[in-house]
Amino acid sequence: MENNIKVIIVDDHKLFREVMMVVFSNSKDIEVVGEATNGNDFLDMIDTVKVNVVLMDIMMPGMNGVEAIEAALKKQPELKIIVLSMLSDKEYYDRLVSSGISGYILKDSGKEELFRAIRSVVKGEQYFSPKLIHKLISKKQGPVSEVATQNKTFVRMNMMEQSILKMICLGKTNAEISKDLSISQRTLENYKSIMINKVGVKDSLGLVIYAVKNRLVDIR
Repeated sequence: MENNIKVIIVDDHKLFREVMMVVFSNSKDIEVVGEATNGNDFLDMIDTVKVNVVLMDIMMPGMNGVEAIEAALKKQPELKIIVLSMLSDKEYYDRLVSSGISGYILKDSGKEELFRAIRSVVKGEQYFSPKLIHKLISKKQGPVSEVATQNKTFVRMNMMEQSILKMICLGKTNAEISKDLSISQRTLENYKSIMINKVGVKDSLGLVIYAVKNRLVDIR
């Protein structure tokens, strides 16, 4: 158990926390080490409990999830926090991303996506649910005919880049993409760096937004 990923669940709904405990009881590498019903209790807990990943709801009584995340990351900047919420409102999303969260998935996601998100952020990656990105962009705009980049020009990608982009949008980890495409992780990182420069974004999340905006992949 010592090498397990240690998780804290922060949610004011007891039934949800109990369901999550059952979900994690079937995992061989993820262990729940604490539960909190609001932001204040959570902040007290991280001072005494060793944790790798926090699963945080947004809407809670007292100190809400947004405030708790900002306060926690000031105390422990290296803490990995994944927002787990039914909300896909852009106002919350922008503020949370700016605060430094490691991931954001919706509560109607399956357990496999949840496990994938946790394992990804522990490795230093970010994980943002493709379904979430699609909802956010669908709210902002209708059909897009051309790529929205810094240069306002269409960006062409070769077959390998297109395959990598699709897998990133499906939420696959670097290890999974490398295995599926039979390339090393170093080669994968080189491809991603080239793609990020081509599109004119900052990171893999920007690539996902680019792909959804331009209807390059169907992740609904």
